[in-house]
Amino acid sequence: MEPVSLTAAAIATLVITKAIEKTVEKITEGTLDKLKLLRQKIWDKFQGKPNVQQALIKAEQGSKEDLNFVAAYLQVEMDTDTQFGEEVQSLAQQIHQEINIGKVQSKNA
Repeated sequence: MEPVSLTAAAIATLVITKAIEKTVEKITEGTLDKLKLLRQKIWDKFQGKPNVQQALIKAEQGSKEDLNFVAAYLQVEMDTDTQFGEEVQSLAQQIHQEINIGKVQSKNA
């Protein structure tokens, strides 16, 4: 089964929001490392773009409006820089898959 492509909004939500905290205990250290790497790639891509960096900070504090702004900007960056887009998509898919496996395993435990 081929992995489903995640939208920029789903990726931004995965990386930025606190929703992941509910799942942290169910994922491996390797998954956490991938999550940190994905987050760093996105932050690095937004270096020198103060409006996006400010929105990232506000999104991390819970602003849905800023999260939507970041997601839209992330989509533009993923479309414009295909290598970046492929790296982000690949990492996000791996994380998403590993989180889902962790959820299934914890239900079966």
